[in-house]
Amino acid sequence: MADLFERVAKRTDDRKAPESVQDKAAAPTSHLREHFCAVCRSPAQFGFGVSLLQGREGRWACFNHRDEVKEMRG
Repeated sequence: MADLFERVAKRTDDRKAPESVQDKAAAPTSHLREHFCAVCRSPAQFGFGVSLLQGREGRWACFNHRDEVKEMRG
């Protein structure tokens, strides 16, 4: 029985993912964007009026200005 498990272990160790899969795993995602606060231009974590499916960027705000940006129209 030990021989059976030994062969299985060797077989799984020798397998490698195709190169295209390895390349995709290592490549950084390019669809992410950094957003900046509409008031102070610092990095923003809160988005208002954002609709990725409809292509609307919306307005972005940092923690300190989120209420102010939320009240903005446009």
